[in-house]
Amino acid sequence: MTLDACNQTRPCVDSAWAWTGAERCNGAYVEREYKSNCDNIDWRIERAVTWVDTGNYRCGATTTEVEQRNDCGSTRWISGVPFVWSDTGLTRCTATKVQKQQENQCKQVRWVDAEDVQWVDTGETRCATTTVQKKQLNQCGAARWVDAEDVQWVDTGETRCATTTVQKKQLNQCGAARWVDAEDVQWVDTGKERCENFRVQREQRNQCGDTRWNTTSVKCGYCADVKLPSGGYAYSPDNTRKDPEATVALNTSNKIIGFIYPTPAGNNGLVVPVTIGGATCSACSPEQLLGYAATTCCAEMCDNQGGEGCKTCE
Repeated sequence: MTLDACNQTRPCVDSAWAWTGAERCNGAYVEREYKSNCDNIDWRIERAVTWVDTGNYRCGATTTEVEQRNDCGSTRWISGVPFVWSDTGLTRCTATKVQKQQENQCKQVRWVDAEDVQWVDTGETRCATTTVQKKQLNQCGAARWVDAEDVQWVDTGETRCATTTVQKKQLNQCGAARWVDAEDVQWVDTGKERCENFRVQREQRNQCGDTRWNTTSVKCGYCADVKLPSGGYAYSPDNTRKDPEATVALNTSNKIIGFIYPTPAGNNGLVVPVTIGGATCSACSPEQLLGYAATTCCAEMCDNQGGEGCKTCE
């Protein structure tokens, strides 16, 4: 309120405005505060708000973000330039790809496919159970073994004898050796014989030149030492080389004079029948077969017994 010339009060009229020095931001504009001569306040648009980069930045999902500050000191983040990915020089291999490492402005790291993995033969090989494998290296220096061809076994010409088979030696591409059955071992008599434990043993030789003594069923070493009137020889009771199969006793009135075989299979079949009675003896009973006497004897044992007939018997 003011006084007029009549000293009467009247309303103050805003006739002069002055900037107070204060500013504020309102939306997209900067406003200044003005005060009138009547002390009234008026905020007036001065200019558009200006945003200035502060020099700070950060990384978003796909781009950089730049910090800005306006006239009023408020800050905001706006999208900056897209990421720029630069190779670091590091690489790695996945199952099928060579990947290279990249880094952006925010020091974030990623791996991206660069090329297909290439496997190159080193020239080194090895043998598995059924295949020949070759060694390969890729760009990352990783190694692997892959099948190259089937294992081939080749005869060396060397043979040996196992228990029942002839085996031949074979080599594969890797130089590994094995022995495989080629044929059954064949034992052939050499013509040499010997008597062991009352059985004839024959020397045999196989394809490898090995020899053995094969025991046959042919008896040997038993020596009949009692000459019989009817022909042939019996084993005396005290004979230490008596054939145990000679079980038929020949008796006189008071003693056993010897033993003969019950069947013609005795003494390897080299026997003659022994009988009593018959047409040559009118006072005797009909002819009766007692057994079979050996047709061979042992000369030295016969000599010990005083038997004259054995001296010429081999």
